[in-house]
Amino acid sequence: MKDEVAVKTLDSQGYTDIKVIDNSWYAVGLRGCDQNDAARITATAKNPAGKTVTIYVCTGLWKGGTIRTP
Repeated sequence: MKDEVAVKTLDSQGYTDIKVIDNSWYAVGLRGCDQNDAARITATAKNPAGKTVTIYVCTGLWKGGTIRTP
């Protein structure tokens, strides 16, 4: 389910060719997300400018996704 949140979040911001490559639940607040987030999904995607990037989507229990760059 978290992968779907990441894909939906990135798609809504204009990212394409989205590929989820990792899911983390341990200490995500210390690894690029907010301390209240429950999971960090790492993906590769083409940004709206057409460049392939690695990106995080941070998500919590009662929220959608927040896009973060590593």
